[in-house]
Amino acid sequence: MTAIELNAKKIELIKEIDSEELLDKMLAYLHRLKKKGSKPPCQYTLDELKERIDRAEENIKQGEYLTHEELEEQLLKW
Repeated sequence: MTAIELNAKKIELIKEIDSEELLDKMLAYLHRLKKKGSKPPCQYTLDELKERIDRAEENIKQGEYLTHEELEEQLLKW
């Protein structure tokens, strides 16, 4: 995402804030996230990523995968 796109998203978010209460809640949540030093939920090393890609490609070769339609059907059963 470019800096321009990021700033556009920020502006859109600000436009959605319609009360001081909502602004306060959002700021409090943002401060909690920053305080925790939040990290993305999954962080893999380059070697781990390569291993996961290799496994996925092997699964595909062996026919061990779901098509988009099959996945949609499974999701509807949840």
